[in-house]
Amino acid sequence: MTHLRDTKAVERALSDLDYPAGKDEVVRHAEQGDAPQEVLRALRALPLGEYANTAEVLRSLPLDPDRDTGSTPVNPIEEELGENRGS
Repeated sequence: MTHLRDTKAVERALSDLDYPAGKDEVVRHAEQGDAPQEVLRALRALPLGEYANTAEVLRSLPLDPDRDTGSTPVNPIEEELGENRGS
């Protein structure tokens, strides 16, 4: 299975898609917009169904666990206490 590294490329490929849209519509739209092959492979791996918006599509994609998300994960305990007490 192909894991997607660049979710921004999916967002660009689907930016003007009219939702709700089924998997086939999502893939067809990306193909017609000349989306990169990595994006097309990931979209073809989507589960069948209707997608209400791009965020739903992104949640359903197989994402590369090593991709750079651009943010630091939040430790809920550290956030609540203001520091990591290492208990």
